[in-house]
Amino acid sequence: MTQTPANPLQTLINSASVLPARTGMVDEFRARRERSAGDEVILADVSGSMAEPAWGSKRKIDLLREAVADVSAHHCRMVAFASRAAPCDAAGIPEPAGGTRLDLGLAEVARLRPRTTLVISDGRPDDPDLALAAADAVTGVIHVLYVGPDSDADAMAFMDRLARRGTGRYRHADIRERRTVLQQEIRLMLGWGG
Repeated sequence: MTQTPANPLQTLINSASVLPARTGMVDEFRARRERSAGDEVILADVSGSMAEPAWGSKRKIDLLREAVADVSAHHCRMVAFASRAAPCDAAGIPEPAGGTRLDLGLAEVARLRPRTTLVISDGRPDDPDLALAAADAVTGVIHVLYVGPDSDADAMAFMDRLARRGTGRYRHADIRERRTVLQQEIRLMLGWGG
């Protein structure tokens, strides 16, 4: 007696029914959230490249300052990073200078134990491996808003990888090539509404 072959769709359904209910990504997300203290933090790149001109003849740093001007209304903290990292407020964002020590910025953020971190950067970190290792110590989710050129595929790929490592979202907006409303992007990524 010949046995009829199994229905491939039914085989898939049966296989899926025995999969674990949660994936590693879900578990990592939950673990990161449980370690957090509940604040939101914007980690802002103030390295030398942020002095470059952007859309409308403004510098990138000036567009960033305008975009974060109302963060205090949302009880959001800020950390600026370049060759060093330090907490700041929207009015005290330093002038661009130095390298891109994202690892130091993330280490400073980790001390704050945030629920959500939004990294805003236009460049590559000085040491990508150190930056990713530092991201592992940050609580909560890490969202990334890349504000560099569309032509820098390596930088975009790294920033996307950082967001994935932090179980967050990645978005990008080339503020040199077109008008981008950074404030709207920041509000969207932090869930503050439009």
